[in-house]
Amino acid sequence: MSKSFKFVGLIFVFLITSTYTFNPNHKSKSIFFPIKEVIIEGTKALDKQKIIIELNYLKGTGLIFINKKTIKTTLKKYEFIESFKIKKIYPNTIKFIFKEKEPIAINSLGKNKFYITEDGEYIRFKKLDYFSNLPIIFGKKNNFNLLYKNLKNINFPTKKIKSYLSFDVGRWDIILKNGVVIKLPYINYLEGVNNFMSIYNKKEFSKFKVFDYRIKNQLILK
Repeated sequence: MSKSFKFVGLIFVFLITSTYTFNPNHKSKSIFFPIKEVIIEGTKALDKQKIIIELNYLKGTGLIFINKKTIKTTLKKYEFIESFKIKKIYPNTIKFIFKEKEPIAINSLGKNKFYITEDGEYIRFKKLDYFSNLPIIFGKKNNFNLLYKNLKNINFPTKKIKSYLSFDVGRWDIILKNGVVIKLPYINYLEGVNNFMSIYNKKEFSKFKVFDYRIKNQLILK
C-alpha cells in the first residue's frame, strides 16, 4: 500500500471521527451524513418539543458516530425516561424512540405529590392530562407496591379504584370510583378482597357502600 494512499485513508478517518463533539454552544459540523432532522417517538408524559430543542446540538454533526452515553447525560434530568433507542435514517435523520416509566398512582403527602411506579420509584409530580385518572394514595405508602401487586395477581379491577387510604397501623381502605369503600384488615387482607370480589356483583349487595373486613371472620355492611 502506497504512502499516499495511507495518508488519504488517515485523513478520511480523522474527518469522520472528529465530526462529533458534544458542546451545546458549539456545533462541530460534518461533511459525512450531517444530521438535519431529529425525530421523537413514544412520548406521552415527556414534552416532545422540549426534548427536540434539548437535542438540537446534534444537527450538523455526523450521523455515523453518535455517542449514546453523552446523549444519556443530556436526557438524564427527564425522570419519565426509562430507556430509549436510536435509529439512524440515512442520509440525515436521527430518530429517538422512547420508553416511558408508567405511574400506577399518585402519592399525596400533605402539600407534596409524587407519581409512583410499579417498582416503587417516585417521580416528581406535574399535572398531565394523560395521567389524570390515576388513583391517589393518601398518607404514607406503607408497602403500597406489595398491595398493588397482590391486587393485580388476583385480577382485582384496579382501573376502578379512585383512591387508597393508608393508616399508620399499616392497613388500607380502598375507595372505588363509584363511592364503594373496602375497609381492609392489617393481616390477611386478601381474604377480604377475594370475598368482596365474589359478592360485589350480586344484587343483594348492590345497596351497600361500605364493606368492612377489619374484624376477623366478619363482614360489616353499611
